[in-house]
Amino acid sequence: MGGTCTVTIQVLGCKDLKAANEGVSSIAPFFYYQFYTFDERYSHTAAGRNPKFNDTVSHNVIFDEGALKYFQTQTLDIIVFDNDAPLTGIEAAG
Repeated sequence: MGGTCTVTIQVLGCKDLKAANEGVSSIAPFFYYQFYTFDERYSHTAAGRNPKFNDTVSHNVIFDEGALKYFQTQTLDIIVFDNDAPLTGIEAAG
């Protein structure tokens, strides 16, 4: 085992996003993910329910036992947030 492989993650956009609060007319989505041992990845903030991100990043991964176990047991979860969503649970002076 060993060697290096390149893993490319490409997030083009989202389609038909829905706000958690039905009365919301505009949303400002962005995404987040953390892949293997690399830094967290945050996208730019887009606009609307069908945002385009066109975000591509490549990682050189040393393919050892740790990488093999990661690829066999983990999924890449991409979480989409709304930058316009109201903050909840935070006191006004917080």
